[in-house]
Amino acid sequence: MNFTRRLFFFLLGGILGILLITGFFGNRVLLFAPNKRILNFLGRKEIIINNSCSLSLPNELKTYADISFIRKKVLKDGNISFSGSMTRKNPFPIYKILYKDIKTHKIYAFYIENKKNKIFVEKIQTL
Repeated sequence: MNFTRRLFFFLLGGILGILLITGFFGNRVLLFAPNKRILNFLGRKEIIINNSCSLSLPNELKTYADISFIRKKVLKDGNISFSGSMTRKNPFPIYKILYKDIKTHKIYAFYIENKKNKIFVEKIQTL
């Protein structure tokens, strides 16, 4: 078999393989970074803000204790601080998610406890 024929079969197999993989996996979002993978996983759960968290917040932080804000901004644009998180805590891990507000240029830390079907916002603070 000459080189051009082998190249033709190689390219044909590559194209068929790409089409097969694309058809099999469909519209999945492939998240390789652990930060985005965990934020995506947390974003699919129901969010509950603890009463102790919302009652102890100063007026400056009360606007950040909103479920829609946490889902749309913090869980999309935030970064998990793995050094400040307790990922191996039993029975449920607590993640420290850092969110930088573009308007105020302040960094806020959200402590979120990951349970089976829900996530609980334990504490919000300014850094």
